Amino acid sequence: MAALGELRRRGSHQKRKPSARRLRAPLAALAAIAAIVYVAKRPAPSSPFHRPRTDEEKAQERKKLARHPLFAFKRRTELWERWPDGTLGMVVSAYRDDLAWLRNVEAIGIRTHVYGRPGAEAPNANDQLPVNRGDEAAAYFRYLVDHYDDLPEYVMFVHGHEYAYHAPTSMATTCRLDVPAAVEAMGGFASLNHDKRGRTVRKYADRLMPAPWSPAFLARALAELYVTAEQPPVSTPTKLAFPASAQFAASRNAIRTRPRAFYARAYNLSTAATPETCRGRTCGGYFFEQQYHYIFGRAWDFDDGVRVDYARWKVRIES
Repeated sequence: MAALGELRRRGSHQKRKPSARRLRAPLAALAAIAAIVYVAKRPAPSSPFHRPRTDEEKAQERKKLARHPLFAFKRRTELWERWPDGTLGMVVSAYRDDLAWLRNVEAIGIRTHVYGRPGAEAPNANDQLPVNRGDEAAAYFRYLVDHYDDLPEYVMFVHGHEYAYHAPTSMATTCRLDVPAAVEAMGGFASLNHDKRGRTVRKYADRLMPAPWSPAFLARALAELYVTAEQPPVSTPTKLAFPASAQFAASRNAIRTRPRAFYARAYNLSTAATPETCRGRTCGGYFFEQQYHYIFGRAWDFDDGVRVDYARWKVRIES
């Protein structure tokens, strides 16, 4: 009895299990170590917009487009099978992109001009820029300088990727829509970027980019670019809209409202080395991203004037 009482005082005579609290800490530590090892060994995923898309990804995208109201075409005749010669041209700023989609663009009568740059593999580029500065602005303005006298009626200015977060539908499909009508309806300039709901991608700002540039440096850049022409405001009392991500179409008439010398100055400014950087790069691309619509004749506030959204000109017109 004494022995039984002693066991009761000490607790159960069965072997005790370790408490859950004591097990939880080492298991959590092991899980954390395993996660760190997995992440360290896993190859970094490449951007889906700077690598060739697989056949499966393309098939999935086609299924999405077939269900998307912007591309739910009941009659194939509503899409252009081929553009008349000299109607549409395309300037492509390539940076390690799969350019196979351009074959579909050229097949419908659109002449493409691909610009590459040092350090950015673009073996199919028509022209190579001398320096890797200015992002897409360098390619756009180089084209306008070189082809000012032989422009097509409308020019599309795009990146080398067929899809992007700011343009989730195929740019090759966009080329088959009535781009000229949209450009004319929007005053000579139309953004080609949209979100997944079909809304034009906009940004709002009350100060001219890029932020790292000092007001004095920004003022010198504007004076060098516009010379005696009216400049956009450096700042505004309220935030105004501008089309983001630098993919757009412009008419030949809108382009030629400014002389070739303007685009030559723009090219030189976009490729110039500057002490201030944006995300580790020269700021020329950011400087022009906010100005394209203004350069080609739209009001500084992109929401002002003709307000035709991307979804409205991409949607099928009901008969």
